Amino acid sequence: MAFEIIDTHLHVYDLKLKASFPNQNWTIVDFPDPVNEKAIAMDATQEYAKEIANKSGVKKVVMVMCFDDCPEETQWVYDNAQKVDLIIGIVAGLDLTKHEKLLKYINEFRTNFKRPKFVGIRHHLHHPTPSYNTELLFSQAFQQGLGILEKENVPLDLNIDLRTNPDILKHFVEIAKKFPNLKMVVDHLGKPDVPKGQDYLENWKADITELAKHPNVYMKLSGMVVLAAETWSKEIFQPYIDHCIKEFGVKRCMFGSDWPVCRLATNADYDDVLQLLQEATKHLSFEEKKAIFRENAIKYYGLDEELI
Repeated sequence: MAFEIIDTHLHVYDLKLKASFPNQNWTIVDFPDPVNEKAIAMDATQEYAKEIANKSGVKKVVMVMCFDDCPEETQWVYDNAQKVDLIIGIVAGLDLTKHEKLLKYINEFRTNFKRPKFVGIRHHLHHPTPSYNTELLFSQAFQQGLGILEKENVPLDLNIDLRTNPDILKHFVEIAKKFPNLKMVVDHLGKPDVPKGQDYLENWKADITELAKHPNVYMKLSGMVVLAAETWSKEIFQPYIDHCIKEFGVKRCMFGSDWPVCRLATNADYDDVLQLLQEATKHLSFEEKKAIFRENAIKYYGLDEELI
């Protein structure tokens, strides 16, 4: 490609340091599992991430946090990024229900982070008990937090899991209506239950179509390879990718590697997930591909062109 790709979804972590961080949310305390997740049970440092991404021709990435309520993790990533030229934007892990703390760190990160820039917040909503997510999402505290993000113009990454929470996309249709000026991006297609086949795909398509009607919602074409049953292929994900592009349009879809989590899939690493999406979008025009692999990241996260 004759343009520089921006990866909108990459993680870095140090296992010992991660274990020492306060306010560890349930999703990440025992992650990665050294037995069942050997492929990522390592220190995913910025230096290593740069080496892996650069081999695929990717030089700039957006780092997405692991924790929900841990500004210490965000600060650690920022400090290390001063020594490694890779991360240009940080999506912080802040708890939307802790409003005073939320506002404090939004203001601090905005003021203090020069390169990489503070560009958004992620809060996990994929607890295996669906009622937990629904009650949290529609709680007064969480809704007030969404209002703060909307007022402060801070984008929200939606980390949901349709495999255990099949109705969560429908709930976000309501959220998109209520907060029309809050930019939101769905990570990893919403993690659909891909092995369930064609009938499931059609139901997923219907939910995506409804959500995509709201111009404040975007889609990350990311995290796909781990969703397949045993083996993955472009053919499995082509209908999912095509539908996202059809409904959201090329101006609201973006590439994300989900490295190193993508390594949990069989025979998958950074270059494989990049090539998967490149092959799946090869029929698009140069400008359409440029939007998905670069321009939409700049637009959505408000990245500074001079820093890229």
